[in-house]
Amino acid sequence: MIPLSFAQRRMWFLHRMEDGGAAYNVPLALRLTGELDVPALRAAVRDVVDRHESLRTIFPDRDGVPYQKIVTSVPDLPVIDVDEARLDGDLREIVRHRFDLTTEPALRARLLRLNGTEHVLVLLLHHIASDGWSMVPLTNDLMTSYRARLDGRAPGWAPLAIQYADFALWQHELLGAESDPDSLLNAQVTFWTGQLDGIPEQLTLPFDRPRPAIASHRGDHLEAELGAELHRSLIDTARSHGVSLFMVLQAGLAALFHRLGAGTDIPIGSQVAGRTEDGLEDLIGFFGNTLLLRTDVSDDPTFADLLDRVRRTDLAAFEHQDVPFDHLVEVLNPVRSSAYQPLVQVMMTLQNAPAGYGGLDGLRVSAVRVTTGTAKFDLSMSVSERWGANGEPAGLNVYAEFAVDLFDRATVESLMSRWALMLGAAAGSPGRRVGSLPVLAEDERERMLRLPRRVLDERLRLVPPGVPGEVYVVGPVGEDHGRSVADPFGPPGSRMCRTGEIARWTKDGELEHLGQAGDHLLIRGFPIDPARIEGVLSAYPGVDQAAVVAGEGSLTAYVTGRVDLPGLRHHLRDRLPDHMVPQNVIVLDRMDPADLPAPEDVASTAGRAPSTPREQVVCELFAEVLGLSAVGVDEDFFVLGGHSMLVATLLSRVRAALGTELSIRDLFEDPTPAGVAAHLGLGGADGALDVLLPLRAGGTEPTLFCLHPLLGLSWVYSGLARKLRADSPIYGVQARGLRGAAPVDGLEEMVADYLTEIRKAQPEGPYRLLGWSLGGALAHGVATRLQAEGQEVELLVVLDTYPFAAFPEIADQTDVVNAVREADILAAFLDFVGVPHDPATDGPLDFSRAVDLLGSEGSALASLSRETVAAIVELGKNTVPLLPRFELQQFRGDLLLFTAALNDIDDRLTPDSWRPYVTGRIENHQINASHHHMLRPEHVTEICAKIDERLRGQGVRCGRGPVVPGGDSR
Repeated sequence: MIPLSFAQRRMWFLHRMEDGGAAYNVPLALRLTGELDVPALRAAVRDVVDRHESLRTIFPDRDGVPYQKIVTSVPDLPVIDVDEARLDGDLREIVRHRFDLTTEPALRARLLRLNGTEHVLVLLLHHIASDGWSMVPLTNDLMTSYRARLDGRAPGWAPLAIQYADFALWQHELLGAESDPDSLLNAQVTFWTGQLDGIPEQLTLPFDRPRPAIASHRGDHLEAELGAELHRSLIDTARSHGVSLFMVLQAGLAALFHRLGAGTDIPIGSQVAGRTEDGLEDLIGFFGNTLLLRTDVSDDPTFADLLDRVRRTDLAAFEHQDVPFDHLVEVLNPVRSSAYQPLVQVMMTLQNAPAGYGGLDGLRVSAVRVTTGTAKFDLSMSVSERWGANGEPAGLNVYAEFAVDLFDRATVESLMSRWALMLGAAAGSPGRRVGSLPVLAEDERERMLRLPRRVLDERLRLVPPGVPGEVYVVGPVGEDHGRSVADPFGPPGSRMCRTGEIARWTKDGELEHLGQAGDHLLIRGFPIDPARIEGVLSAYPGVDQAAVVAGEGSLTAYVTGRVDLPGLRHHLRDRLPDHMVPQNVIVLDRMDPADLPAPEDVASTAGRAPSTPREQVVCELFAEVLGLSAVGVDEDFFVLGGHSMLVATLLSRVRAALGTELSIRDLFEDPTPAGVAAHLGLGGADGALDVLLPLRAGGTEPTLFCLHPLLGLSWVYSGLARKLRADSPIYGVQARGLRGAAPVDGLEEMVADYLTEIRKAQPEGPYRLLGWSLGGALAHGVATRLQAEGQEVELLVVLDTYPFAAFPEIADQTDVVNAVREADILAAFLDFVGVPHDPATDGPLDFSRAVDLLGSEGSALASLSRETVAAIVELGKNTVPLLPRFELQQFRGDLLLFTAALNDIDDRLTPDSWRPYVTGRIENHQINASHHHMLRPEHVTEICAKIDERLRGQGVRCGRGPVVPGGDSR
């Protein structure tokens, strides 16, 4: 398999996260004016696709790991008749196409015909196969081929030296393994780990709206111009300070964000072309990489000093640009959120790719601006330079794309204006301190000075609309209690008074109250409002009191009342941004705000055991993917070390184990086993005691029905969902008595009941049946009754079960079974779940002691209520006396038998004990386990492998089928 390049891998992940949205579509629209030869253009498109393998590559995955598959198909070029009035709308519809990268190459072509001499060619690429620089070889090759096809010949270009797949393989070889201390990857990761240590996880700007819990990625754009005089001044500043124009623009943007309340640590992302090797400039593909450039604006430096800081930071970053950004995200493991991009939310790029399309014989070619209506980041700016006829600076074009979840157009327009204002002042006087550079136009400043109340920052500077600041009141100050300060804007001797109120001016001139100074905290760079969190907690049914405390980089919530903790966590995630969701939720008997226990001193929800077998499967899948021994039902996948490629693996395992699809966005919304189970409709204990328990609902093959052991629960079979072939649905069949008394007169009655339930779920055969312990006899009983009704049973699996007639003490001594004690049932239960109890050393076992011991176990069984445990004990006591009277019939077919090698019941029991009840072959496999431990994870893997082997070989025998060779036949 051809691996994805590192850049492609990140793009594949983001595409999956956005569920195939248009945010990463790259449109190229060219207006063609003149006589167009459509067949020649169609042939030219095919030539280009044939030349560049990246344009005919799809990205399937195997067990969640994507790979490149190069196909031979090339896109068609359909011609669509449109009129000028509909052109913009038609273009928007075309470029918002949702690519299915698993089956569809990342290029679509359409030709819009307005009339005989006016056409618009639309080439829509996905970012996984292209970048900004790719537009140059794309258009050059297209025009070269079109000219050749006009002459009736194929283009005479030289073959490409390498293809994108070659680059991907080379990149993996070049970077090496991070575990190799001498690898390039390891060296650069070490640099970036230090460079980005402590970086804010979110850049806070003057948003018009709070950040939603889930980003819609709806976007808008605007274009701004910075004039020729400013362009020239910025170039002169760059030259005189030994920096690039990009560095000047970056320093100005960081200074602006600092003045708008974003703090002193300003991370801004930028794209680099990534075409550092010979031969790559002619390729179409995704070579670009994101560099995270961190700007330190602390201690109010001069703009010249800030440029020096930027130069040192950027040059070091450029020297370490080979490490892929997505790998840094995995290594640094920031808080993941579906609300914003990790590490970088603002991008600024100075375009340096060649521009212009030239002309073709008989055609004038011009670019058509077309957008997808999406935004990848909170704000991204693409800057390009204009030059005069003599090569003199003629101005800068700024194309700004912004998230409409956060910004109004007017706010972004003001950001662009303030950026230009600050850049002009800084370029004119680089020795000025950043804190003195203007962010308000003169008319704004005059207008705000006339207000009786100054919204100011911490240095008593006016802040623009939308930026939080403290409110000061101007005028006579009476009893000020030390809250008055000199008024820097009034006449000598005038004073103003601090109110302690945090507010901001809206665009409409209204003062919006945001809270009191000191109410807000910072956690990992995020502003936290404990009162808001406490309000959300208190609104949840059952919560009587709530308090929130900030610790070392984390939040802890304390609540009192009768609280459904999983429901409360979903309630919090639905109503709060990710950074304000408490990591710990602790239920207290009473609330004493002055004496709240530390999280480490009490049991938090993170280690809560699963409450259903399907939740347990998800917990086991988390642990398996993360390489951990166990994961609690409320533990966060990303906090535990999960990253983008492990996400894909987890989704693949969930699909295989549970037969249902989980999207990346679902996982980001609630990255816990409980959240995953809830998304999939698997959470909650309501149906966990039903007779039919879906362990894996999806699949195309016949269902495997797993009949319960003596305890009545089929939860014990949950491990099968992780290891058995993914196409087979799995249902547990459970006792009716789990919700209370449901006595039966005999096991025949129980079998008849289960037969009815099974046929409701699957009316016709072939049937597959499995059972452990008592469940083995029940599965055999259901199988023979299905055959009596003319149904086909293609698989019968029995796990360490023997016919009751083979037990001499049961067959001959009914007083033994009648004397079964509650303690025996409880001991067997505890032994199965891995909590053995030895009366000689542990003392006598009674009901309360057993429930306490069960609660200490980490599986879903630990969540059983006392009432359910009591029902299980009663069920066992009622069932054992029925065993001697259960008469097995003869099954017409083969038996797949698994027996415990560590037989702790009776050495006289052998596979031959089944011979009177099976007409076909008895294929036995010994498992190195005791009877009670047959379904431990390590043994389930072996059992499932043998079952899969049997099914793959199509060797199931059901009276008509063939006999399976191999195994231990008795």
